[in-house]
Amino acid sequence: MPKTWGVSGERLRANLEIQFTSKQLYDREEFLGGIGGSKECHVINNSITLGPSITEGQRNIPLTPGPGAGGWRIAKGTGPLGTDMLRFYIDLQEEMSHSGSDVYCPKGRIYMQCGLFELKNPNNVEFGGRKEELKRQFQEVTDKYKDLNDKIEQEGFISLEKIKLTREMFQVSMDARMINAKLNDARVLEPDKSILTISKDGDIGLTREGGVVCKVMKGAVMEYHILGRFALVAMDLTKEDEQEREKVH
Repeated sequence: MPKTWGVSGERLRANLEIQFTSKQLYDREEFLGGIGGSKECHVINNSITLGPSITEGQRNIPLTPGPGAGGWRIAKGTGPLGTDMLRFYIDLQEEMSHSGSDVYCPKGRIYMQCGLFELKNPNNVEFGGRKEELKRQFQEVTDKYKDLNDKIEQEGFISLEKIKLTREMFQVSMDARMINAKLNDARVLEPDKSILTISKDGDIGLTREGGVVCKVMKGAVMEYHILGRFALVAMDLTKEDEQEREKVH
């Protein structure tokens, strides 16, 4: 993107309703990580609604129709600490911008991704259970550390018992650091459900926010440039909605 992009601090606020289908996607897209497991996704009404600005009202931005114009895939192990990501893209038929603004979304393919977490597993281990167990362990060693510190303060200036307690307290502090490191990892692997959008059957959670990028060629090198973020909201479709939308596609 040019250096002047977004200098004004303005933003583009747009809404779209996207349907992730089970139809095989045959368009090869590097961002998804290959054809295998890639599926088609469709944007309802085949357009994005661009919100109004001070100078312009709301308007619709058309998307490229047909198979291959939208795709998605679960990218296993590509997220932080080996977590999974939901990756998807759409194709804009024209640049999305407000008149006179230095912020725009270029014509072409726009890519999005967010974290994906399986909330149920074959072993029936509750999601977040490991994190809660580590919290309990951390509280135990913290209490033990405080107890040892109290005992040391009750000892004389120099005593064999004080030396023994000091050594034990040092070991407890090392244990606390190790457990805290594991707990920080667990917070990534098992995030709080409050930051997730949960599927209707409760087996999948998606992070409520994700990133939006586009491809930009720098000479012979292709780069991904950050456009912004998106917020995800789940929608429950009625049977009538699903039947009507199947007619469209």
